[in-house]
Amino acid sequence: MNKKVVIIWVIFIVAISFLYLYSAKTRYNLTEKFGLHGRVVDMGDYEDEENLIEKFSVAYEAYKENGKNLFLVLLDKNNIRLMSYGEASQGGISLISGKTTQSLEINEKKIFSQKLIKRGNNIEVILDGEKFNLNVDSTKNKYLIILNDGGELNVIEKK
Repeated sequence: MNKKVVIIWVIFIVAISFLYLYSAKTRYNLTEKFGLHGRVVDMGDYEDEENLIEKFSVAYEAYKENGKNLFLVLLDKNNIRLMSYGEASQGGISLISGKTTQSLEINEKKIFSQKLIKRGNNIEVILDGEKFNLNVDSTKNKYLIILNDGGELNVIEKK
């Protein structure tokens, strides 16, 4: 074989390999990896993470009153994060004034986050066998809000 043919084949193989790696789906099975069971209650694109966290906080409080827990999956061009709220500290204060005592409970909520390894921009999130295809590019960030049917997860770490 002459050198030109070998070089063309090498370039062809490298190009095909690059295209395969770039277009291949990365799958995250949240049920298998984290024991997360439930359903997606909201999904879409977001630009401002703070506004999305605020929206998630309001939804979390509403569902928490009914004994349910929500999880947020954030995907951007660099990261994939699985997030939830939890009680970080709690306690109480008793105020004694004369013959009366007033007790106040203190609960602090913190957002907990587990970062996942991101490979490529063609992402598939699987929850209880249902697949959600999320293609992330440099201009669109994606999110999923999941209503968890299986209680709290122990794998979420403090942000």
